[in-house]
This record gives sequence, C-alpha cells and structure tokens, in this order.
Amino acid sequence: MARIGHSLSREEIMKRIHEHWDFVCGFPMPKFPVRCPVCGARGDDIIIRQYHFFRREMGGMKYRCDVWFKCTRCSFTWVHGVVIPEEIARMHGLLDGLAPSYHWREVLKRISICLEKK
Repeated sequence: MARIGHSLSREEIMKRIHEHWDFVCGFPMPKFPVRCPVCGARGDDIIIRQYHFFRREMGGMKYRCDVWFKCTRCSFTWVHGVVIPEEIARMHGLLDGLAPSYHWREVLKRISICLEKK
C-alpha cells in the first residue's frame, strides 16, 4: 500500500530527479523507458504531449513541471510531476510569476533552436 507523504531531504529529491530526468534546453526528458500503463505500448507509440511549468508555494520544492504523456495506440494520457531546479524555473519565467505551458510542437521548435545555437 502506498503511504501518504515522505520524509526525503531536498538533496535526495533532486538526486532522484536527476537519476530519472534529463533537462534538454530547459525541458525535462525521461531517462527511463516510458510505457503506457494501460496497453503497455512503448517507444514511438508514446509522445510527450505538453509541458506545464508552475510554482507551488506549499512544501519545500517550489518549482515544478507537469509532463503530459499520451499513448498513440489507446489514447490514454498521464502526467509526471517533476520537481525542477531553480535555473530551469528561471528559464521559463517562474521567478517572475509566469506559469507557461508548451504544446509538443512548440517544445520541438524551442529545442531545435537551442541545439542549433550550441
């Protein structure tokens, strides 16, 4: 049975985030194989549908990104709530009160431009 809450330190939370997520041009990308929890599809059948960055005042880790996945086989969608470091939050304007959302097409465009500059 799952428990309510946790007693993890900030350091442990960020360690776990960096073990499972890579930040590509400011966008969290999973380091783990993503599989549909309904039909088991994986690989090219799973897309990242959208990102929503926001600031949460409750709790110790204020900056977050909800990463929405969609299975193109069964159409199930689900979200991973990722704690993000302050430098990523700054890139998306969270320190200035913004809470941007990006559709996958916008993310591809931004990552492409970012990687061209490197």
